Amino acid sequence: MANGDQSDEPQEDAEDESEYGDDNSSGDEEEGEEGPTISATDARSFVKVEGQLHSFMQEIGVISKKKPDGAMNKFKLKYINQAVVTANGLLGESHRPFNDFEKFDEDDMPTASDVVTMLAQYLRSMRKFRQEFSYPDASSRRWRLSDSEEWISARSPSALSWEE
Repeated sequence: MANGDQSDEPQEDAEDESEYGDDNSSGDEEEGEEGPTISATDARSFVKVEGQLHSFMQEIGVISKKKPDGAMNKFKLKYINQAVVTANGLLGESHRPFNDFEKFDEDDMPTASDVVTMLAQYLRSMRKFRQEFSYPDASSRRWRLSDSEEWISARSPSALSWEE
């Protein structure tokens, strides 16, 4: 889990130029290593799960446009839940979109539009987390790592954008 001082106050989203896409803009950030940190293992997990959530959003978004009230199937929901549970662990209580949401209930199958709604909330929270725990580095973003000097890109998976 990340190491940062978090308040319960909602934060304004000043750099909302792209809801879920690439945000390599530096805003008012200092280029450097000041700020909250994340472990290299968590940074790699974050990159992986954020890509999975984007991919699920793209896929379920198509389904939702055709049949918004159509029930999800257990196979897809199993893997979406795995990604959501991983995201919950990485985001922690201070960054999760809803602290009381753990995963989708497979016994009370959600609709495609329900899944899209929650995935959108998670992607927004992931983007804010990435902005807070990374900094601009040349033409990309770099994670502030607590345990390594390694360079791990914090660039969003914009190539997987579901908003087409």
